[in-house]
Amino acid sequence: MNKLHLLFLTLCFLVFFGCTTGKPSISANPKIDQHGLVEVNDGPFDEVFVKQDLDLKSYKTAGQSRY
Repeated sequence: MNKLHLLFLTLCFLVFFGCTTGKPSISANPKIDQHGLVEVNDGPFDEVFVKQDLDLKSYKTAGQSRY
């Protein structure tokens, strides 16, 4: 296998597997701030806080009808 093939395989590996991130999760003992927001662990950002029991199913993206 020559250097060009090895370089191509390495590039393919990085493109397909290097940029994947896992689904963010809330730890068993989450850090809760003064507003009742819970810290999300292992996400793509340094610090993310969410309202744990918030349900956004009734909201639609812009341009979609609610009915």
